[in-house]
Amino acid sequence: MKIRKNLSDAQMLKDFQEEESFEDKMLQKPPAKANAKDAAQIIALPADVAAKLDKELLSLRLALKAQGINDVKWLITSKDGQVVIKPVYKEKR
Repeated sequence: MKIRKNLSDAQMLKDFQEEESFEDKMLQKPPAKANAKDAAQIIALPADVAAKLDKELLSLRLALKAQGINDVKWLITSKDGQVVIKPVYKEKR
């Protein structure tokens, strides 16, 4: 292959595709977190109810964390027109 002379930088790199590096991925901004209004639209609740639900769940998570329980999964059930959200976790030994 013959290398042509007197090319500009743009001409030399016109077909070059740089692979995304680990550093590039880490420097990208993370996606924005959904706010309470967006969450209310997703779960079809009024914004004030969704905010109260989020506050109560956070309070429960913090209480469990204070007891040393870090790994919590949520069990959601519906019975007799009520939705029940329970934390499921292994007891601390």
